[in-house]
Amino acid sequence: MLDTFERWRTAQKWDLGVAAAIFLISFGMRYGLDAWLPPGLPFLTFFPAVLVATFLAGVWPGVFVAALSVLAAWYFFLPPLQSFALDVSGAVALIVFVLVVAPSIVVIHVLNLALQRLQMHREKAETIAREHAAAHERVAVLLQELGHRIKNNLQIIVAMVNLEARNHQSGEVKAALERVSHRVAALGRLYSILSKVNAVEEVDAAAYLEALCLDLIESIQKENGTTIAFKTDIESEPLRADRAVPLGLIVNELVMNAVKYAFPNETRGTVVVTLERIPGELRLTVADDGQGADPRRADSGLGGRLVDVLAQQLGGQVARESGKTGTIVCLTVPSREASYDLRA
Repeated sequence: MLDTFERWRTAQKWDLGVAAAIFLISFGMRYGLDAWLPPGLPFLTFFPAVLVATFLAGVWPGVFVAALSVLAAWYFFLPPLQSFALDVSGAVALIVFVLVVAPSIVVIHVLNLALQRLQMHREKAETIAREHAAAHERVAVLLQELGHRIKNNLQIIVAMVNLEARNHQSGEVKAALERVSHRVAALGRLYSILSKVNAVEEVDAAAYLEALCLDLIESIQKENGTTIAFKTDIESEPLRADRAVPLGLIVNELVMNAVKYAFPNETRGTVVVTLERIPGELRLTVADDGQGADPRRADSGLGGRLVDVLAQQLGGQVARESGKTGTIVCLTVPSREASYDLRA
């Protein structure tokens, strides 16, 4: 309300003519009430007029109304009436009026200046906020364009690796190149998902990882024709974009390993992905009900080492449990607040 009034007040062309109008209104009211007022109230309507003129029009119009008020009260309402002669009581009344009005004009003028400065600061803050929003939008567009270009480049790399894999007769070399192709393709999917959820500085873990798991399900079912069930229980948690990518790669690696090694000869099973927040930490769990980890598998634990490296990048730790009833991999990383403390 004060902001609206200040814009209305500063938009007016206040001058001495408006101040004179305020004085004439106050003089008319005082003159009309003279017959009903007891003696000793010569400045009854003039004092509010000075305050109103100073607040609305400024310091000099306020001084102008105060001067006219002194002359009018002196001539019309102080004995002897219609004369500029003064007795002691009249002189005291004039002095008291001046002593009261002068500080009031100064105080109101200071308040007006403070109000003007406040309005200037608000306008400056609004301008800065608009510029920040525009800059943020430009950064978002540039990052989306960068992510799109990265994804395209990664697709080119995947195509080249796949071409190289088809040209090799060695089973081990071909399998290794295919694993590289899958991981590069996973990285491309991560950038695609980050672009879809409009992540610039941070992304919601639930939206991000749910989209990632859905994409993994579709990719696995399309590629292998399996009917493996996926279950997710992911809490909403803001993730910085620089932490979202390695976390997504870990989820991709653990889910792919579960599908590939937990159910090698079966097309049915269950993989569960959960993310829960505990005091100061985030706990990511990928569990399956398959046959358990096989130490003789073809990649010789390369995926596990990759998960360990990414976990160290996040400042976290990985724990694994495997048996005949399945495998559970638990990643514990600092939460958002804890990670900020570590960086500080």
